[in-house]
Amino acid sequence: MNIKFLAYFILIILISKYSPTSFSQKIALSSSVNTTFSEISPHLTPDGQYLYFVRISANQDQDIWQAKRITPTEWKDATPFPSPLNSPLGANSVVGISADGKRLYLQNRYFPNGKMEPGISFSQHIDGKWSFPKAIEIRKFYNQSKFLNLHMASDEKTLLMAFEGKDTFGGLDLYVSFLQADSTFSVPLNLGKILNTSSQETCPYLAPDGLTLYFSSDGHPGQGKGDIFVTRRLDSTWQKWSTPQNLGTIINSPEFDGYFSLAPDNQSAYFCSYSSIQSKQTDIYYAKLPAIFSPNPIIKLKGTILRPQKDTLTFQVWALNAQTAEVVTTSLVSKLESSFEFWLLPDISYLVIGSPYEYFQEPILIPKLNPMQDTIIYLTLEHKKKKSPSKQYFGNILFEYASSKILAKEHNKLKQLLLELQQHPHMEVELEGHTDSLGNSLANYTLAFKRAESIKNWLAKNGIAQHRIKVRSLGAKFPIANNSSEQGRTQNRRVDIFLNIPN
Repeated sequence: MNIKFLAYFILIILISKYSPTSFSQKIALSSSVNTTFSEISPHLTPDGQYLYFVRISANQDQDIWQAKRITPTEWKDATPFPSPLNSPLGANSVVGISADGKRLYLQNRYFPNGKMEPGISFSQHIDGKWSFPKAIEIRKFYNQSKFLNLHMASDEKTLLMAFEGKDTFGGLDLYVSFLQADSTFSVPLNLGKILNTSSQETCPYLAPDGLTLYFSSDGHPGQGKGDIFVTRRLDSTWQKWSTPQNLGTIINSPEFDGYFSLAPDNQSAYFCSYSSIQSKQTDIYYAKLPAIFSPNPIIKLKGTILRPQKDTLTFQVWALNAQTAEVVTTSLVSKLESSFEFWLLPDISYLVIGSPYEYFQEPILIPKLNPMQDTIIYLTLEHKKKKSPSKQYFGNILFEYASSKILAKEHNKLKQLLLELQQHPHMEVELEGHTDSLGNSLANYTLAFKRAESIKNWLAKNGIAQHRIKVRSLGAKFPIANNSSEQGRTQNRRVDIFLNIPN
């Protein structure tokens, strides 16, 4: 019996946009969050239900706290995070949250003995608990200052930093680093003299659109000792930016203002400011964003897996760029969970795939959208029992290493397949993509899918209706020859073809 996630339901909802022309007010959060100590670095979970922030105690200990939402400004009593995310031997802080809320990015590198070093780590939420933070390597990272600000963008591939490097224009400068194929991050790139001045630039925050950057500076014209600014990235060099705009006197004070972060609606924000000129403590504030300071619209994909009773599987779900097959983002759905969430950019079509592959045998296409406002796509997947048709093996098509291009020598076999389908109009064809064992499982799964898709496209171009063509990817799981030799691997780089007669 073939059981797989085939049934799915997609619902698209546009979010109405609140667009004031200017800030009306900033509101301090309730006393359950703001205290006589300093509170900094606010981050909301993607569902908007929890606020993570840092509280600095009288002896300058910095710990991560969390509070549950009542309203945007009213919160239940805050509680500290447990160890190991809070270590008594270092400054603890959340510096990023994945779009599904299941990965936290944390300031510093953690060690089992409780010690910490400058850098960044991440912790995964699995079965109700946060894992021990795992360090992330930043290539050739060197900081000449004791101060370091980090922000992991929601795509989890872009790391913004403020530190003093060898090519710094002044004090702390803004830098960016990108995720590499080996899971390290690239050598930090200075964001250039449009943003960085001879003074200090700190607290970078990149909006989910990947273009809108908020930061603090005392080098650009402002109100006081450090104001919050917004700028837009103009190209892919990360050197060309719009002129930074000051968020104005309602947000910025004569003292330091910073640690800006967006709420999940992308229409409001949280940030830190001194409660008064005489105050020595910073508090967390809330404000609705004017349209001129708001980021561009994004698409939020909210997925639900309808599990059978007693199902204890852990699923990994990926969103791929449908044109390039590049992995855009991923989510882990543990045995105690049933949901995942992706934040996607407009004007791109996506494929949603998952593992175990036996349950996600057919990728789900999310069509290209270009909304004028934030959009939510609800996707529901459930187990479906499918009656197996009569299946006849036709043969296979071979491919070169790491390629999905159909070889000229295989065209005669494809022409025979085309003739068979033309002579039997009720017949369906199933294309099962395979790879050799070289490469990682996700790359192999993607390549196997692209191989099967190339044959599907050839058949469709030659007049076979697409509803008659089923595509399946099995990656490297089912070799027909030994992968220890090149001869064997050559036989495994294939698409198996089955002819189905529906019952």
